[in-house]
Amino acid sequence: MINREKGKVNCIVRVYSNGKKIFEANKMIMNAGLELLASRLYNNTDNYLGYVAIGTDNTAEDPNQTALGNEIFRKAVTSTTHSGGVTTITVNILYTEANDNWKEIGLFNDSTGGVMFDRVVVDYTKTDSDYVTIEFEITFAGV
Repeated sequence: MINREKGKVNCIVRVYSNGKKIFEANKMIMNAGLELLASRLYNNTDNYLGYVAIGTDNTAEDPNQTALGNEIFRKAVTSTTHSGGVTTITVNILYTEANDNWKEIGLFNDSTGGVMFDRVVVDYTKTDSDYVTIEFEITFAGV
C-alpha cells in the first residue's frame, strides 16, 4: 500500500549559456506560489506560470517574497512540457535581451505583477554574446 498522506513539490532551476550549464539550484517555492497551486485545484481563472523575470537584487530568498527586488526584464515562456509528475518550464533569452548583471530570476503567472511562484538568487553577467536558456523543473512527488 502506498501512503499518500504526505507529498512534496520541488523546484529545480537551471541556467544555460550558449548550451553550457552555468547554474543549478534546488530552491524554495514562495508562499504565494504554493497558494497559487492550491487555488488552481478549485479555480481555473488564475493564469498559468507563463513568464520568467530577471532582476538585479541579490537579497536572499525568503518564502514571503512576492516580487523580484529590482526587475529589469520579463519574457513569456518558450515552452512547457509535462511528463508524469514533472513539469518543465523553459524560456530562451536571446543575444540582444536582458544584457545586464543578473542577480535574481523569478517565475510568474502574469506579464506584469502577478504571483511569483519561485525566485532564485544568481550571479551572472549576460552580454550580447550569450544565448541563455532558463529551465524551471517542478516535481510533484510523495514522500
